[in-house]
Amino acid sequence: MALLPNDLTVRLEKLRQSQGANLRWEYRVGAWLIDISVHRLEESAGFHIYLSDVTERREAEAQLEFQAFHDALTNLPNRRAFEKTVAMALEERRTGAVLLLSVDRFQAVVDTLGYAVADRVLCDIADRLALLTAGDPSTCCIHRFDGELFSALVPQFDAPNEFASFASRVAGEMAAPFVIHGREMFFSFSIGVAHFPQDGADVSELLRNADTALQSVKRRGGRGAVRYIEAMSTRALERLEVEHALRRAVERDELELHYQPQLDLASGRIVGVEALVRWRHPMKGMVSPADFIPIAEETGAIIEIGIWILATACAENRRWQEAGLPPLVMAVNISPRQFADPQLPQTVLQALESSGLAPQWLELEITEGAAMHDVDAAITVLHAFKAIGIGLSMDDFGTGYSSLSYLKRFPIDRLKVDQSFVRHMIDEPTDAAIVRSIIVLGHSLDLGVIAEGVETQAQLSLLTKFGCKQVQGYVFGRPRPAAEMRALLQEHLARPTHAS
Repeated sequence: MALLPNDLTVRLEKLRQSQGANLRWEYRVGAWLIDISVHRLEESAGFHIYLSDVTERREAEAQLEFQAFHDALTNLPNRRAFEKTVAMALEERRTGAVLLLSVDRFQAVVDTLGYAVADRVLCDIADRLALLTAGDPSTCCIHRFDGELFSALVPQFDAPNEFASFASRVAGEMAAPFVIHGREMFFSFSIGVAHFPQDGADVSELLRNADTALQSVKRRGGRGAVRYIEAMSTRALERLEVEHALRRAVERDELELHYQPQLDLASGRIVGVEALVRWRHPMKGMVSPADFIPIAEETGAIIEIGIWILATACAENRRWQEAGLPPLVMAVNISPRQFADPQLPQTVLQALESSGLAPQWLELEITEGAAMHDVDAAITVLHAFKAIGIGLSMDDFGTGYSSLSYLKRFPIDRLKVDQSFVRHMIDEPTDAAIVRSIIVLGHSLDLGVIAEGVETQAQLSLLTKFGCKQVQGYVFGRPRPAAEMRALLQEHLARPTHAS
């Protein structure tokens, strides 16, 4: 009798009065979940009552339900749950926004530290994202799709500053370093957003458009948020065509290097050149690096292209030396994807060995963001290059994390002042102050400093006033093909030196 429900008598009486035949429901008795089935016996005015313990069965069903709609690694709702929720919102004619959030440069973690560490990182990231729902889960629902891709469903952004505020909240949660096995690692998000119903009539269209916006952010280097606009779809199709053609560019010999001189202001001499890749497309003509380098970085094609650039640049520098030109430094950019490639040291060594170029005439330019992604790994790789005798510079300095506590640990030789500061330093006192601070910082750390993107005499004069010793930019010459660069070097060799 202790297993029978308290309201059994009332229910039986209602069944008798209604002339019904059966009743069935579930109820709890302590920790048990009981299924009760009642059958009225017309001939005797009695009842048959059957009780079943369904606790384990219901728990198993609940577990299966949870697994079907949640990610096994992070326990966040999964893509299936997300699509169901968005579909329901569309059916109810609600407004809102679908966001896709991709962890920037996450593949480097997988490539260098393995899947186990990568899974640990994803769990830690998921925990931080979950903080966005703290206090009011209804305002934002975070899901994990797969890999480094997360999603969010939020109410309609009624004003641009609301979208910026959400992106700022995400950035704020990711600002502190992640400590993984004693390593400090920094992560950021690329975010693409599509509003409904205006950006899509169904779940598939909304996700496609949000992903289009997401890819737009990635092409700009990540660490930002963009809302979908219709023109993006057209550009995405064009980009797909470029991506497929780019994969064949190396084997079809469509790539070429142009070289931009780097001047020492004290002597007036060219002391180095930067190798810059160009793509001569058979149908489109010369394609801007801004249009294909981000694609190559995202798809991984930059690895093969980077191998070709290193080999070609080293071989060209060696040919200039053999032609009797004074040795100078060949600077080669290393993209974030390349820097995370475990084969990069071997690639660099092979380029030097096959060309016969001495290591001191090669300088690798590493972006600040790439170095800061995994500080300990970066330090190990950079020291390996220094041991070989290769020069190292930090490119685009001032645009990334700019952490002085880490900068002093990097065995670099030179800082490159980013052209975004140089471009506006005449009209923007803040940019001028940043440029001057970087120059002073570099010199105080006994590092060389070179300013890139110098286009006017006014910029050159101000840089000279600030004590910058080396410059690069259109004021001295645009990047030019190898033959033209050799001719310029020969002409330059005949000029007398001067003191500035």
